[in-house]
Amino acid sequence: MKRIAILFLVAVVVVSLILPGLAAVTHASYHPPMLLLDAFHDLARASRDVTLHDLGNTPGGAPLALLEIGARGNNAPGILVVANMTGDAPLASEAALELAQRLTGDWSDAAHEVTWYIYACGNPDGYASFFAPVKMERFTNAKPVNNDADRLVDEDGADDINGDSVITMIRQRHPEGEFVAVADKPYMKSADPAEGQAARYRLFPEGIDNDLDGSINEDQTGGVNPGYNFPHNWPMHTDNAGLWAASETESRELMRFAYDHTNIAMVLVFGRSNTLRSVPETDRKADLLNESFAVPGWLARRAGLKRGSSMKLGEMLTITRDALSRPGVTVDQLLGWISTGAETEPHPKDLVYWNAIASRYTAFLDSTGANGDRLDPPPPVDGSVEEWAYFQYGTPTFALDFWTLPTPDSADDDSVDTDTEPGYADAELDALLAYDPSAWVAWKPFDHATLGRVEIGGVRPFATLAPKQDEVEGLIDTQLPFVLELSDLLPRVSIDSVAVTERASGVYELDAWITNTGFLPYPTWHGQRTQRPSPVTLTLEGVDAASILEGRPRHVCDLLEGNGGSERARWVVTARPGSEVTLTLWSSSAGGEQRQVTLKGGRR
Repeated sequence: MKRIAILFLVAVVVVSLILPGLAAVTHASYHPPMLLLDAFHDLARASRDVTLHDLGNTPGGAPLALLEIGARGNNAPGILVVANMTGDAPLASEAALELAQRLTGDWSDAAHEVTWYIYACGNPDGYASFFAPVKMERFTNAKPVNNDADRLVDEDGADDINGDSVITMIRQRHPEGEFVAVADKPYMKSADPAEGQAARYRLFPEGIDNDLDGSINEDQTGGVNPGYNFPHNWPMHTDNAGLWAASETESRELMRFAYDHTNIAMVLVFGRSNTLRSVPETDRKADLLNESFAVPGWLARRAGLKRGSSMKLGEMLTITRDALSRPGVTVDQLLGWISTGAETEPHPKDLVYWNAIASRYTAFLDSTGANGDRLDPPPPVDGSVEEWAYFQYGTPTFALDFWTLPTPDSADDDSVDTDTEPGYADAELDALLAYDPSAWVAWKPFDHATLGRVEIGGVRPFATLAPKQDEVEGLIDTQLPFVLELSDLLPRVSIDSVAVTERASGVYELDAWITNTGFLPYPTWHGQRTQRPSPVTLTLEGVDAASILEGRPRHVCDLLEGNGGSERARWVVTARPGSEVTLTLWSSSAGGEQRQVTLKGGRR
């Protein structure tokens, strides 16, 4: 680990000598992956309530570290913070580091009630490109991948052919061109023949055809972006999502850690998307019993139904219970058995809470002056950590982005984005030019080895992904406190009241009410389908099973709504007057308690 750190710091020094201006901006504003790791080590050494977890190493050899902050042995609910999983969100890693520093400083009180788990850079290999001597937006890890199926790997990467230390675009005038220059703009856009636009240019990434196969830069160095490698709705057969879901150490070991730490009650994702600014929508109905679904083959065989038939879910539920002799089968269990495909829309009843939190978020930004006009952040990608955390891990999950380009004052609200340079839309490029004109590298002539006379220019790498240096601290300072507000919304269960009534000599009725005093439900409504986290239980101890006339020793709760949702547990027991029993309330991530109850006449 020390050797890697030394090599990385040597590289930073070299960059600062070659490109002093560029190195000053990146190094002063942002921490490279190894310096993030050093900062985590410093925090762990400074406090006994801070633990550094080793999650392994990336294909490039970078250590994967997760910081735990919280009083040891307090069994508090946990919040998992995952930052920069896609490697293209420098501000996200800075916000995660700042959060860790504040939780061990001025915000230390917040680490007594909640245990924080902070993964400040989930994609160190990809993020390292931000600090490389030659800048290129390439965010995959260092695993070799044969992108062009030619039995070779990483043989045709980008080349800084004009020596300006940035990888931009090549444009070539050609009869087969697809793009046309935009009047009064430096960028290209797709030609529209219906408007009389004649295509003039072809566009290529800056580089040469290293393997002489007719394509430029089609097999870049490295391979997989772990931010697209999570199992929910994993995008198979794509260039950078991996050969299978959770194939990468960066994603797999994070999931392993999460499943091993069942006290995690919320997941916060710092990255490019923001699901509080743009709350996901749904056409999903809260009550699916009247919706029709295809009958699975196993049920058709067991129940003597016609293969390939469909029926309402309510009818299918009744048939399933009879066919399996399992009257306790729930709607959510059945939905998990009939292969409806990956769920991509939140449960409508979860959205009630989600929208309420989004309203708080908007009000918070308004109060801090941080809610200015800016471009909408992109939605979560398929195979992302935020989709896995909500749809499969089963916890409330919110993504925060901290920054996108400000909307230019001259923006036309009625304009429609059209395809421009690959990866951009004209509204984004207009916003970039208004925000920082120097972010555009002017087109300059160049004699290309195979294309002939061309021009090289375009968007400077990372220009749309990272704010200016002097804005970083302010953006984090004004927005990070909302994370503490989110921590106050966790579900919290307790025994609200207990009543004892003597029904006959030595026969007692015991009623207990379990209440969720937190804002969020436990579990989420979608969590009922994933059966995560484990349900709240209330266990009666102090009497043997034969003495329980009604009820079971262990009462399992259904979903407890937030803001006072309650459920009653009831027992009738035989015992000697004055006997004591113990009620033990347990949940994996919403707290619990024990209460001693004396069995005697009257109420308690």
